[in-house]
Amino acid sequence: MNLEGIRQIGRITNTHGLKGDLKIMPLSSEEGILQRIDHILIEQDGQPKSLKIKSAKPHKSLWLVRFLDYDEISQVENFKGKDIYLEESCLTPLEPDEYYIDDLIGAKVYSLTDEYLGVITDYFETAGQGVCEVEDEKRSFLFPATKEVLKDFDSEKKTVRINLLEGLIE
Repeated sequence: MNLEGIRQIGRITNTHGLKGDLKIMPLSSEEGILQRIDHILIEQDGQPKSLKIKSAKPHKSLWLVRFLDYDEISQVENFKGKDIYLEESCLTPLEPDEYYIDDLIGAKVYSLTDEYLGVITDYFETAGQGVCEVEDEKRSFLFPATKEVLKDFDSEKKTVRINLLEGLIE
């Protein structure tokens, strides 16, 4: 799917109940975005498919979303694990020190002393805090995506510099 002008805003993690509700893990810091928009995009057969949002409400650290004309679990089971997207023009513009989470995936990670540490392979939320997973040929580790640790992100070079706190890599 061509992602030009499109941003990942979440991931469908599971179904909820029998009436077509889906659990969505948000990957956007934009509070309440799923209540503000009227549709999302998913990839289907290599093409973007627009789904109209019928309802969206917060549920613990996730969102429960139901799409228009999808009222049974059997209609939405194949959406599990799919990423959800939105046109960039529908998002609030970024502040100078902000970046899109999907830009972090695939970024090369370096310490503040320029030691290569690996590539960011995943991002997820835990206890209200963003966490990046980094992998290289020998190891993998996690780091919190906080200002204390994530010091610089160069979106053009797709590189991240982190403050390598003691115990972060074992």
